[in-house]
This record gives sequence, structure tokens and C-alpha cells, in this order.
Amino acid sequence: MSLDEPDFQLQQVNANNELETVQLSDLRRKGVMLNFWGTWCEPCKDEMPYMQDLYPEYKDKGIEIVAVSLDAMEIVVNRFIDN
Repeated sequence: MSLDEPDFQLQQVNANNELETVQLSDLRRKGVMLNFWGTWCEPCKDEMPYMQDLYPEYKDKGIEIVAVSLDAMEIVVNRFIDN
């Protein structure tokens, strides 16, 4: 990764409903779709199942979907995921 390429690190909930760290540079050489969302955003709620359904197909093609919550509190995101 060169100095002019942005990098960031986030916590994500994995398939086992556990927190793990994801760093953008770890996805190097893959296509990355960044999706910024919030639990308060109605269109975001509608698109989540669609992205979840597409993920297996695109993952096999080397594309990762990274959904970044704009919510300020982790508990809000956890409640959204659990529903």
C-alpha cells in the first residue's frame, strides 16, 4: 500500500456474532464496496438484505462489501443486527 492510498481499521460483527477488526489494507487486491449506513436510515434498512444476498456471489469474484455504520453507539448497531 502506498502513502497516497487511504487506510482505516474498523470493528465488524462476524458470522458468529463476534467483534473482529477489519483493516482496509488487508483487502488489497480485492474490489471493495464501501457502504455507509445508519440504523435511522430507512433506505439503508431496505438495502441491507439485498447486499447480504449478493455477498456470496461477489465474494467468489473477489469483491468484499464493507458496511460502515454511522451510528455513534455500538449498542444501537447491535440491536439493529439482532432484529
